[in-house]
Amino acid sequence: MRHLLRTAGAAALVSLSAAALAPLGALQASAQQQEAPATDESFDRLYEALLMPQMLAVMREEGLVYGETMAEEMLPGGADAGWAAQVSEIYEIERLEEAMRTGMRAALDEAQAQAAAEFFTSEPGQSLAECELEARRDFLDPEVEARAKEEAALALADEAPRMALIDSLIEAGDIIEQNVAGGLNANVAFFTGLMQGGAGSSGGVVDEGAILSQAWAQEPVLRQATTTWAYAFLDYAYAPIEDEALEQYEVFYRSDAGRALNQASFEAYDAMSTQISRALGLALAERIGGQEI
Repeated sequence: MRHLLRTAGAAALVSLSAAALAPLGALQASAQQQEAPATDESFDRLYEALLMPQMLAVMREEGLVYGETMAEEMLPGGADAGWAAQVSEIYEIERLEEAMRTGMRAALDEAQAQAAAEFFTSEPGQSLAECELEARRDFLDPEVEARAKEEAALALADEAPRMALIDSLIEAGDIIEQNVAGGLNANVAFFTGLMQGGAGSSGGVVDEGAILSQAWAQEPVLRQATTTWAYAFLDYAYAPIEDEALEQYEVFYRSDAGRALNQASFEAYDAMSTQISRALGLALAERIGGQEI
């Protein structure tokens, strides 16, 4: 299941076909148990089957939009060419690719990579990955996302059978809790970058207590946004998919290979997201100088 976080420093999400949604301890335990690391051939086959290059391209587009929105909200003059260039560099596709490939491969062994590749190069894995990518592209349009949220809310209120399947997928990956945790980590990194950059009255001094307090203050809003987005995105993405295929998807993600893929993807995305968030905080601090946010 792909990590559902869309943009670093803001509440968001990733799709189900590649996200590691497990505690750090589980990630470390998994790495310690590896015997034969994934080979280039097996990992490349899996990475391509997951459509990760295409998904990262969409994430870059999301990041550019987020950067513009951030500037409009936090910079007196809004976004200009200089800011756009900074954000574009932070979300440089080559950097995203390197972070995801390195992080994912380090957490997968050969048997896990082979099993996951088998699932996503056949049906229903192939169709699931394609639907997730197309939905992610569609959600670049705010109107599409808004309609999907409305439809998902109605389906949940009506207790539609499809939503029970989606609920099972969310539970299988612990999607809400792990994405909230990832969002909080991204926010901490963002605020750290702001303080390190001397924003406001920090003078470049990092007050970890203040950062954690500010990040946790956003937890309820982040949790609600995560929950709303997750149900809307998955309901929209899997609309063309038969119930039986979603049941097979859940079975895969409860398997050893599925859990390992979840863990590997989350570990890689979390590292990438933290790096991006801190860079955005530093860039924003540089732009606003000593002004209060």
